Amino acid sequence: MISEIQIEKAGLADSALLAEMGAGTFRETYVGMMQEADLNAYVSEVFSLSATEKKLSDPRAHFWIARKEGIPCGYCLFLEGNAPIELPERRVGEISRIYVQRRWHGAGIGPLLMEKMIALAESLQLSGTWLNVWEKNRLAQKFYEKQGYQVVGAQTLVVGTDSQQDAILFKKTRA
Repeated sequence: MISEIQIEKAGLADSALLAEMGAGTFRETYVGMMQEADLNAYVSEVFSLSATEKKLSDPRAHFWIARKEGIPCGYCLFLEGNAPIELPERRVGEISRIYVQRRWHGAGIGPLLMEKMIALAESLQLSGTWLNVWEKNRLAQKFYEKQGYQVVGAQTLVVGTDSQQDAILFKKTRA
């Protein structure tokens, strides 16, 4: 039930939890979809405690943690700033991460995290949000389409030795 889900702003004290959740969720999503060495190298770099603390210290980065009945089950990261391509709107923010542990999929956590980030974008008077999603992550693509995002471009993301094609999606806000 959605009423049992609490979304709270994360801070430096949550660094270890966010690093662990990020690494675990990324692994469970992409294991078997890329080379194990590439996966391990990426997780070690992006979800290390020091990388997480650095990101949490960035005033343009906004994290929230979702808990269901007090148990951490996901988190999101919104970044203020520009997109890697020209978008229909100029003042935009990035939906950088929506990570929900697999056992909590379908519990309504992803849409609640998305609502937090869209509300922030609107409060910052941003005219749109963008994100990128790997072409092989069909579950995430469907989620973003349901949220009203549309493909506006593509970019290559290098994960270890693997070059991956990501779609860039965009959605206007009400701001």
